[in-house]
Amino acid sequence: MCTKHIITSDASGKRIEYTVKTKYNYVYLLNSPIITGPGLYKYTEIDAEEARDIVHQHIGCWESAIGHQTTAQLLYYLLDADVTVNRIEVILHPGDAAIVLKLKQRLPEGTVITDKEQLTGIGYQLGLLERIL
Repeated sequence: MCTKHIITSDASGKRIEYTVKTKYNYVYLLNSPIITGPGLYKYTEIDAEEARDIVHQHIGCWESAIGHQTTAQLLYYLLDADVTVNRIEVILHPGDAAIVLKLKQRLPEGTVITDKEQLTGIGYQLGLLERIL
């Protein structure tokens, strides 16, 4: 479980320290809803606000696995987070999740999308892929 150590103060200025457990062990950003290994998964559609909340709640516990610059730029805008291109292999473990940007149509062979407006024109859906077991 990913945890965050928080230091703040109360109204009197007294220092308060506490640890918060995040909902997911780790969160990945993916550009397709791929099953990364055997297990039980749950996939639900989410909106940009929910995706942004998940990323912001898991600061230090999420990683981009986005393989295309234009997709990274769109997610940077949607999530208000520093999403970079990072072509890595992801294996979700029980308790992990992935925010997925899925295009609403398959692109013709060799098509290269060069800006986020083209992605918006094609259409996309955000999803949450959770590894249960």
